[in-house]
Amino acid sequence: MDAAYRGDRVMVHYDPFSPMDEVRVYSLERQFLQVAKRYQRERGAHPGPAPRPDETPLDHEYLKLLEERHRQQQQDEAKRGLD
Repeated sequence: MDAAYRGDRVMVHYDPFSPMDEVRVYSLERQFLQVAKRYQRERGAHPGPAPRPDETPLDHEYLKLLEERHRQQQQDEAKRGLD
């Protein structure tokens, strides 16, 4: 299906007398949008969407922050002569 329709609500019609590998996609207002390839997906058969490059998990950011604070604390203690 065209990427422009991802996230939109659509109606998918399957005609058993048409080619078995295609479906017709309509808007909720019953306006024809396109003929798309029929795809039968089973739950868990495919990985989820990849995270966007600009979205880094917060857990990793928090761990990096803790590591940096720990290094800074070690440097401060080394300057004061504490081991």
